[in-house]
Amino acid sequence: MSEATLYSLLALLLAGLGCAWLALALPNHWRQVHGSLQLTAPRKIALRSGASLMLGLSLSCSLAGDAPAMAILLWVMLLAVATLIVALTLSWRARWLTLLWPARHQAERSAD
Repeated sequence: MSEATLYSLLALLLAGLGCAWLALALPNHWRQVHGSLQLTAPRKIALRSGASLMLGLSLSCSLAGDAPAMAILLWVMLLAVATLIVALTLSWRARWLTLLWPARHQAERSAD
């Protein structure tokens, strides 16, 4: 596999993670994935900050693998694919996104 392909796959993975965290930062999607667990302000900030970081790293990987003009075009297409994957996951198996941001209830933490 070529270096550009590896950078593109890594960019897709990071974009998917970033899009999933952005989705989880929304109260409706958080409730859909985590049920009755409260989406607190610090969690929301952490999700949004982490998503921004992942999307920035995704762009960096894309730029490292190709010429700038092609890399930006590829990155925008990867964002579309990542967004579609997250949307389909939310509509089909929303609980799978728990793996990307596990959160436990306060009562479970105090029992540990």
